[in-house]
Amino acid sequence: MQVVYADDAEGVHDTEQAFFDFVDQLGDAVISYGYNPEVVDAWFQETGASWEELERKQRHEMAMQTQQNISQARDYVLNILDNAWTDVQAKHAENQAAIEELVGAKVVETKDMLVQ
Repeated sequence: MQVVYADDAEGVHDTEQAFFDFVDQLGDAVISYGYNPEVVDAWFQETGASWEELERKQRHEMAMQTQQNISQARDYVLNILDNAWTDVQAKHAENQAAIEELVGAKVVETKDMLVQ
């Protein structure tokens, strides 16, 4: 490929115009080697859409995984709370019986003291 530089009206080298001429010639050369801007643009659009779809699926999968993890953690904590509540209820029943026995004994003792 031969690069041709443009000169301005006075014959002085115009660098900016030379650059634009070079870019145009380079673009023509690339197209002559098989570059098709429409194919490339379509490829970028298709690939971009594919990446967007992949990102959407990954966000969805992440949300589903997060929801599953939260459910597992909730079930784990609920099991602990259920076990603790069962224990509290059993201890409450034991303590209630012990209190009733102590109060009952004090009532009997107090009655005995009053009767004497």
